[in-house]
Amino acid sequence: TNTTCQHTGYLAMLRQLFRSSEQRTDVKGLHKEEVSRKTMFDSVENALRETMFENTLRFLKSANNKLFDSRRLSKDCKELMKAYPSLLPTTETLGQGNRKETFLKLEGKVQISYKGAQHWVPVTILVGSQYPLQVPKCEIRITQDLEIPPDHPRVDVSGNVYLTYLTNESWNHKKSSVLGMMNELCNTFNADPFVRQRQQPVVPMAVPPAHQPSNRPPPFAPVPPEAEAHPSAPVEDAPSAPALAEPKDVSPSMDQLGQTITDRLEQTFTCSISSEVMTDPVFTADGHTYERECIEAWLIDHNTSPMTREVLAHKNLVQNWQLRSQIGDFNEMRARTAARV
Repeated sequence: TNTTCQHTGYLAMLRQLFRSSEQRTDVKGLHKEEVSRKTMFDSVENALRETMFENTLRFLKSANNKLFDSRRLSKDCKELMKAYPSLLPTTETLGQGNRKETFLKLEGKVQISYKGAQHWVPVTILVGSQYPLQVPKCEIRITQDLEIPPDHPRVDVSGNVYLTYLTNESWNHKKSSVLGMMNELCNTFNADPFVRQRQQPVVPMAVPPAHQPSNRPPPFAPVPPEAEAHPSAPVEDAPSAPALAEPKDVSPSMDQLGQTITDRLEQTFTCSISSEVMTDPVFTADGHTYERECIEAWLIDHNTSPMTREVLAHKNLVQNWQLRSQIGDFNEMRARTAARV
């Protein structure tokens, strides 16, 4: 989504950190460069997440016209994303006609502890425009590998979460928050896990009736003589299906993290009309940014926004100088990185 916001020069910060990592070379230069690279990626990742959230919030305001308390919504959601960094912001529109509403959606895999082991649970949180008066919604996303046990008291088989914290009686719009909701969800999982590894159905083996002789060979090969000579040899039991998915190390490598950041930056700088990185970004009357050539062609036959389909107040275009400078920094950084490979 190319909603416009002031990016606060995070690409300039990336360039400075990148140069710092190149200058730190001594006896332990390799280790320090790895630390510097991780620091650089963490800083850029945080800045990128901040940019994604501000863009999403701006789009939410334009879609719903007015938020009950945008400052409180922003504060609570940022605290949640800081505590659970895997959650990423976007929007989702539900309902039809006059009852249509656009929600702020935070989605990702949340790491939750159970009996000392870490498990990744796919979670979706929907925050409405009337938050905190409006109670947020929480869902567990069903995957091919995970399922929800039937008759769980807090999560139904479709993934809808029913926490006491989210009831109208317990929700206090002055004190309750999405972070408190997520902490309550983790406590619920720790006491009674609501996801488990999906078990494959067991197909019973057909056995011929005992009174009828069978000419088919036995289902197992005969025991070799050397095995009979050692009857005390241990026999392995058939593995039982675990109740929970085994924790997996999903930490991305430095190269994967760098590629992820590059992909997200490129998506941020991409024109929604041409699906290409912009070279001459301009504002429209509703505050969205597009490639000049593409939006000029659009406005020849339309007087509406390509993003919201709402009528524009005027067709004047304003150069987005700051975004243009940041795109130039991004292209320079990508060229320098490619040259080092």
